[in-house]
Amino acid sequence: MNHSSHIDLPSNTIQTEEQDPRKWITYCDVKRLPLLADETRPIPIGESVLSQASGRFLWADLMFEIVKRQPTTSNITACLKTAPKDPMELVPLLLQVYSNVLTREEREELSWIILLLTYNQHTGRTWTLASLDRMLFERSLTGRTGTSLGERIRDNFTPLFDLEQEDGISLSHLKVHDPARALELTFTPSTTTVTFAHPSLIEYFLQHRDKSLNGRVKDAPVFNSAELHFRLLQQCFLSFAEPQSEPLTEAAEAAEAFRKYAATHWYTHLAGTLPSDNVEALNLSEDDREEMLGPLNHFFKDENIVQHWCQHLPATFFSRARSEDVGELKSLCYYHSDPEAFEFIKLCAFTSSKNSQDFWLPVAKVHAKKGLHGDWDRNHSLQVIFHIKHLVDTEDAVADIRGELSQQEMTEAAEWTELDSKTRPPEFSLKEESSGLEEEETVSSEATQSIIKA
Repeated sequence: MNHSSHIDLPSNTIQTEEQDPRKWITYCDVKRLPLLADETRPIPIGESVLSQASGRFLWADLMFEIVKRQPTTSNITACLKTAPKDPMELVPLLLQVYSNVLTREEREELSWIILLLTYNQHTGRTWTLASLDRMLFERSLTGRTGTSLGERIRDNFTPLFDLEQEDGISLSHLKVHDPARALELTFTPSTTTVTFAHPSLIEYFLQHRDKSLNGRVKDAPVFNSAELHFRLLQQCFLSFAEPQSEPLTEAAEAAEAFRKYAATHWYTHLAGTLPSDNVEALNLSEDDREEMLGPLNHFFKDENIVQHWCQHLPATFFSRARSEDVGELKSLCYYHSDPEAFEFIKLCAFTSSKNSQDFWLPVAKVHAKKGLHGDWDRNHSLQVIFHIKHLVDTEDAVADIRGELSQQEMTEAAEWTELDSKTRPPEFSLKEESSGLEEEETVSSEATQSIIKA
């Protein structure tokens, strides 16, 4: 039955610790706490939780979720006796409980939801059940319908997540005001949004993402952040290379918001994909590699794409270390199980770019066009060009990029953009090309001086 026609609930409701948890916990104590293996609940579980919660909804909600998954009364008593007062200290305890009682598939799905919602804080993008289910790829337990995903969040993970329908009715509001309806809430996957249930949870997962979201919780495998970084990096590249691809086109606003996010944060996900002391190497499938290579190459070589992500990056961003990271990602994608084939593929892939710093030549070319001949900040573009010039020529970055370059350095940077195309492979040429655009005059020494004096 659809109740939305006769109840008026505020939009974007969210649990707050000031809301009274009594109605929700009392209802759950009767309806949601299963009979224990050893006896039939001789102790008032709900009242014990409420007496320690001191009116804090989040504490009571998290604690009851921990308690209801305990196998015996003695376990419940021990949990209540040792419970920390800070709700955020209950979060790792709840994750540990989940790691013990959920199946591997359920655990992976929960981990991905947490990670995707955590990184969503940077995007300004809203996850619907449908888009979240699609981003889970083959790890989805519901075949990408989204409906069952909403039911699992509603039934199993209500302390962590909130679900809000298009009409403003949310799970968190119903938990406070109408618990019975909260447990019967149904969802339209394309319009039901998923968020964290409380701002404190957002802060917790943002603060601990590099530690608690990167591997294990007390030896129980929970998170695989490298794979999440890989998937998000894929989406960053695709948002430019294939702007009409799913799942980024549910709305033009969402797609544009993600492109802005991708322009700023793609390297974070690239670095997170690579093996390190804390991150194991990804076991990428052939399909993964194939699907990544095309967008990756476009991202670094297509001038129209490059100009979208390189405009506001500081000159010091373009470094030898980042060049090597880009090269390592390409190696991962070109990898072949046959060592001889792998070496041949790598040789073919990098013949046109023996110097790894050449990854940044398209950036210099775009800055020459847009900064020296267009409307980008000229001083910034000269700094970027000057920095990349030193990387390409010496494989070393300039030690320090100051607010302003000297006259000689500006001249050096501007003249470097006039390099003859014969000195570089065609795809890395810094010389202006004619491709349906109005032909521009070759920059002369006088023009160079007028450019840097402007």
